[in-house]
Amino acid sequence: RYVMNITGLHERYVEWYLREKAPHLLAVIEQQVALLSQVNQNRSLQDYVLRRAAVTQVLESPEGQALEDTVLESLSNAVRYDQKYFDKIVASLLPLLEKLTSGKMATLLSPDYRDMNDSRPLLDWQQVIRRKGVVYIGLDAMSDADVASAVGNSMFADLVSVAGHIYKFGHDGDQPEIGIKEKKPSISLHCDEFNELMGPEFIPMV
Repeated sequence: RYVMNITGLHERYVEWYLREKAPHLLAVIEQQVALLSQVNQNRSLQDYVLRRAAVTQVLESPEGQALEDTVLESLSNAVRYDQKYFDKIVASLLPLLEKLTSGKMATLLSPDYRDMNDSRPLLDWQQVIRRKGVVYIGLDAMSDADVASAVGNSMFADLVSVAGHIYKFGHDGDQPEIGIKEKKPSISLHCDEFNELMGPEFIPMV
């Protein structure tokens, strides 16, 4: 929805975030818009351009930079691109996003956690490793390599993160027991159609 309208998402997030964290900055933005409107008496610039400039000035001020929100920073960097150039960058992303956010794939990757009728268990690598479980993942890479690569790489990245935590701290790293040395578990991966799965996320496990 917002891939081709990143400006709208940025405006909504700025308004929500400042209302929650620094509501007085919203008033400062309105003051900046009023000042810029006085300078722009011949109406050479449209209102949304003035508002974007006012938001940028406030966010780049010392008080705005002190907010240190990564989402806000990422969106602010994105809207600095020329709109036509940005559209070209993300054009190839839309087909993949549509596949990942529609049909059964959407309910698999982004389930409704409030749905009490959904009996599917949550996949937690930490619990799987602790219980010495077996997980079968049918990615069907021959049918759709893009979706298989996206889903497989994200799962591998999560597994690498969990494995790194266990390597450093053990299973109970958050609750260490003095004098007990835990044996690190072995994790075996059997991967078919490996060429579709081999990405940067997999390399740390090799």
